[in-house]
Amino acid sequence: WQDSLENLLLNAVDEIERARLNPKIGYGPNSNIFAHILYNLNMEPTSAYEMLEEFVNNFVAKHGSRLQRSKVDEIVIKVGIGSGDSRKQTLRLTASSMTG
Repeated sequence: WQDSLENLLLNAVDEIERARLNPKIGYGPNSNIFAHILYNLNMEPTSAYEMLEEFVNNFVAKHGSRLQRSKVDEIVIKVGIGSGDSRKQTLRLTASSMTG
């Protein structure tokens, strides 16, 4: 699922880059990426949070210069905790350039 999430986030950055080609948008505004994963992770919330946090840290380390060029201020990922269609909890992880 991490490869799919990385592809989803990279596609979002692609869309931001395409939007910046529009002269009405240009380089002015900053951007946020919101990803809501519809399938559930069947694991403990703390384990899921640690795994998501590690993924986001690696993603930012790997693609940080591209995120800066695209002026991405924040990445928010929401994922369900549970099995099958039974969602017990929703986990939300936010990575922000304003908090480091």
